[in-house]
Amino acid sequence: MRIIPINNLYPKMASACRKKEHAGNTEAPEVIKYATPPSYWVNTNIVCFGNQKTTEDNIEILRQTDLLAPEVFKRISVAINKIEKDGKTLQSAGGQFGKVYFSDDIAIKKPNICPFELILGKIILNALDNEAEVMSKLPAEFNGAPKMLAYLKKGNEYYLCSQYVHAPHQLKGNSEETKMFPSLFDHFFTLDESGILHNDLHSENVMHDGKSIFLFDFGNGTLIRPEAQCTEQLPYCNKRNSNAFECKCLEGMYSLHPEEIGGVLVEEEKNIEYFNDYLKAKSKYYTNRAELIKKTADLNIAEAQRAFDYERLCGKFLENPSEDILKLERYMLYLCYFIIKDGDIKEGIEQIIERLSHTADGDMKKYLEFKREMVDYMFAV
Repeated sequence: MRIIPINNLYPKMASACRKKEHAGNTEAPEVIKYATPPSYWVNTNIVCFGNQKTTEDNIEILRQTDLLAPEVFKRISVAINKIEKDGKTLQSAGGQFGKVYFSDDIAIKKPNICPFELILGKIILNALDNEAEVMSKLPAEFNGAPKMLAYLKKGNEYYLCSQYVHAPHQLKGNSEETKMFPSLFDHFFTLDESGILHNDLHSENVMHDGKSIFLFDFGNGTLIRPEAQCTEQLPYCNKRNSNAFECKCLEGMYSLHPEEIGGVLVEEEKNIEYFNDYLKAKSKYYTNRAELIKKTADLNIAEAQRAFDYERLCGKFLENPSEDILKLERYMLYLCYFIIKDGDIKEGIEQIIERLSHTADGDMKKYLEFKREMVDYMFAV
């Protein structure tokens, strides 16, 4: 892959997004300021107390957002004391690597760090450190995930505190969920725009309350850094958020399984309608990403122009997909996300592309060329 220095793409980006270095502060909290960043690199201001400890509860504030008002901190402190004394007095959920305790509208994640499992403990703690950093970079207006309050340490224990969001339902593939698809792609676009990759979008981390979808557990998240040197690391070239969702969630809720090996893909009518609604919602996501590329990238660069063309064309042709386009996208889903390299799937794709090519205009021809390239790549690797 061609390596493009970041400054050739966004000359002001590296300096605009670099955090100001700061020393420990024992008198007053220092707000870490950010210069005005590009539109897709939106950061929440963070208040950091350095290594200051509260005199009352001996809690060290490692990281906090502006949502941590004094009264909220006091409530968190009370909840932590309850966890230390007897966590059973608070409602909790969790598993092998830790628990989340709920105290009214606050959720407190506490990892299980066993002193006899040093390597595993370090891995778990690194994930919590990372989650705190990634969550602190979520835009203040983002409502698709719990809002972080603070990352705290008391003694040898660590606590990641956020607002409690009650979203008990997984996506199951019913028609009621389709109305939430637009908000799901709004969430993905906000993450793309902010340079955040979730990297762990499986069914237990994409939950809803019947009205809204929420994303949880950013422990495996990564930030597309301002100093990125490769086009693959830049927001306009990376769709890993939506790809991960489709790979890990869509198969289960769409029930995309052929009735026989090598046979024609047969889905129930409701599943076809479900997928159709999904593509319509995704078309806006593609269109928004095309606008993002247009605003932030140099379209004279071949990779940027190709990324722009792909997003624009997908937005155009998935808004009201024809029966052939719908079938083509189902086949591509099998091939690219579920990695099912069945010869009949390839043949089915080629037949659809051939059929559409007879009446294709310039945009449709270019769209079909992208699909051919993807098919050739998948069967070559």
